[in-house]
Amino acid sequence: MMRIAVCDDEIILTSEMESLLLKIAKENDVSVDIDVYFDGNKLTDSIYSGEKVDLIYLNIEDENDIDTAREIRAMDKHALIICVSSKDKYIRRLFEIDTFRFMDKPVDKELFERYFLDAYLKIHERAVCFTYRFNKEVHNISLENIIYFESQGRKIFIHTREGRRDYFFGKMNEIEQELKGSQFQFLRTHQSFLVNTMYIKSLLKACVRIRDGRKIPVSEDRRRFVKERYCELIERERGF
Repeated sequence: MMRIAVCDDEIILTSEMESLLLKIAKENDVSVDIDVYFDGNKLTDSIYSGEKVDLIYLNIEDENDIDTAREIRAMDKHALIICVSSKDKYIRRLFEIDTFRFMDKPVDKELFERYFLDAYLKIHERAVCFTYRFNKEVHNISLENIIYFESQGRKIFIHTREGRRDYFFGKMNEIEQELKGSQFQFLRTHQSFLVNTMYIKSLLKACVRIRDGRKIPVSEDRRRFVKERYCELIERERGF
């Protein structure tokens, strides 16, 4: 499911973009969930409350809209932002916010479709790979190969099924948030551990046992949550 937000105070334009998105998604067999906002503050409030968005179409017409884009980027470093504007003077400013694309008003339908499909491919690629930066280089690793993440101080170690133990500097909370939109489910069993559920073999009282026999701790405050999630996974596998 691709989660999309359209934000513009022009009702006719938001309606047109929503219709275009539904049409393009249907033609390309893409599942989408679209929310429309007529006020940038309501969009930022939604993101602040924890709403996950993959792609945002954001109206940029004045300094307040620039501030909205900056606030969104501060809260969510991964959402793709396509800015829609009738004023070219903001293009350079938007580079600072790491926007994905810029579109002029009125919207060109062919360009709109191309940008949507570009965004879809990027989001899909992100859903199956984990990207991290180490020693000024960008690395990609298939999520399917990651057994679990382990944090030790500022270091995040990636344990893979090939036996590799790569690391980078980061925060586990940010990784957990990033992986919520992926095709693979990761379970936070402990403040320091984030486990790929496809490798969990069994659940014990204070740990989960993964398929190679290793045990990953489950903190006391997370035991109920982990048990509920584990039972949901078992039921899903059995087709209940």
